[in-house]
Amino acid sequence: MHDIATWEAFFRESLGLPFVFALVTELDPGFSWSRAETQLADSFESPVRRETWLRGRSALKLVLVRLGEDTDSSDILFPAPRYSLTHCGQTAVAVGLEAGSHVDGIGVDLELGRIPPERSGRFFLTDEESEWMMRVDASERDATLLRLWTVKEALFKADPDNAGRLLTHYRLENPSSQVGRAFALENVLEYASLAIPNGMLSVAISTLR
Repeated sequence: MHDIATWEAFFRESLGLPFVFALVTELDPGFSWSRAETQLADSFESPVRRETWLRGRSALKLVLVRLGEDTDSSDILFPAPRYSLTHCGQTAVAVGLEAGSHVDGIGVDLELGRIPPERSGRFFLTDEESEWMMRVDASERDATLLRLWTVKEALFKADPDNAGRLLTHYRLENPSSQVGRAFALENVLEYASLAIPNGMLSVAISTLR
């Protein structure tokens, strides 16, 4: 259903960086967990949250393997300069970049099988973006709103200065663009979005200043 190679080719070409992706839908009992990772997993009282954390970290471990790095993910905190995670239902996606990439933030967001209600736009669109959305053809409005939602989530994750910021603080240079730039005060970020079966996937980066 999901073609990781296609994802990598699209985002590498769109943003000019060698992204590595991994997707996990089930927990693999073959994974080796460090003591620190096990302690972190066991700190969740909710079994659902624990499983979500393990699924996300499993995807992250796959990325670390592909990058040739230590697979103990316990020291990786988000937002992270070279890694990002997203969860949607039973699906977890991780993305990473090799050491030395000229970014100080990366973000990914996946949405599958759901469209944000139109009224929710006020929580993540600027006034200018909301006005632009009103001019979008009704037949394209759901897909456009979904794309913008994932873009804003990815931008927030990619912003190393996101503490205290809201999604409405990220202003898109051109909301109609599948690949473009965004601004959050003095920070300039880049993003790209890809329509996938039954959903949308967006990646954003903050380049070194």
